[in-house]
Amino acid sequence: MFDEDSPRAAGKPHNDYERTKLAADRVAREAAANGFPIVRLYPGVAYGPGSITAGNHVVKNLIRHARGKVPGLLGAGDRRLSLAYVDDVASGFAAALERAKDGSAYILGGDNKTLGDLFAAFQEETGIAPPKMRIPYAVARIAGRLERWRAELFGIEPEVTDEVVRIYAHEWAYSSARAESELGYRITPLREGVAKTVAWLREKGALPPLGGGPR
Repeated sequence: MFDEDSPRAAGKPHNDYERTKLAADRVAREAAANGFPIVRLYPGVAYGPGSITAGNHVVKNLIRHARGKVPGLLGAGDRRLSLAYVDDVASGFAAALERAKDGSAYILGGDNKTLGDLFAAFQEETGIAPPKMRIPYAVARIAGRLERWRAELFGIEPEVTDEVVRIYAHEWAYSSARAESELGYRITPLREGVAKTVAWLREKGALPPLGGGPR
């Protein structure tokens, strides 16, 4: 399990997003070591009420699944992610602004659960069964590479890329113990967070009626 001292596995970054964040983290660590008044915060995979953008991709994919547009789970759906409810992350940032010491660092993570767990929690709230198909990583990487080439040639936003598939093939479980101890950070259980998210989506009319959708 990753923590503030080892926020990622060894090896090369998987895509440009991870590459640039890693470079920024190195700069921030160096600045902190040289006495610069900086606090490093590492949020988990944030989800919950908010704009449905690429940054809120968990909720975006739940909506797509409710509309029958998610063909299946990558691999066995058994790789853990740090699924952090957005209100927890926002509260963690506020607490860090008030109490964190210069040079400190905190994981603002969430419930370390799998995609299988996520879709199971979604089913509990909506009655929509999880995707039945399991897409092997090798197959998804080939499809993702073709999607990426199409995007580079024609400017069409890809559904997935081979680089993203490589990210999902790894575990991304994080410990937020330091933030819980020093900042009073609270982790909303996945089931609770999904229930709140589904209630919000229903208010927006972004989900079918209870019991609707693909089964």
